[in-house]
Amino acid sequence: MGKRVGLTSDEINRIKIGSEAQGWNHFDATLLRAVDELYTNTFLSDITWKTLTERYDSNQLMDLTFVVGAYNMLAMFLNSFGVQTEECVKNPLE
Repeated sequence: MGKRVGLTSDEINRIKIGSEAQGWNHFDATLLRAVDELYTNTFLSDITWKTLTERYDSNQLMDLTFVVGAYNMLAMFLNSFGVQTEECVKNPLE
């Protein structure tokens, strides 16, 4: 699905490695770090917050936080209820 919005195979593989992977620009690495921090700690560190505010306004920061939280909650639901991926969705993801 990432490829449909312009991500390359290299970028997708680097996402799996995280913000420390070689090749990210400073801001993209910060976004990945923000997602990891929100998932792991449920808040953003001061340094990550400061870096994000260099480009994002308050509404965008709220959007980022809510999107990460919503996907985390969706994963909790799907995993807890054992929802299986349907074949019509699974095949395009392979």
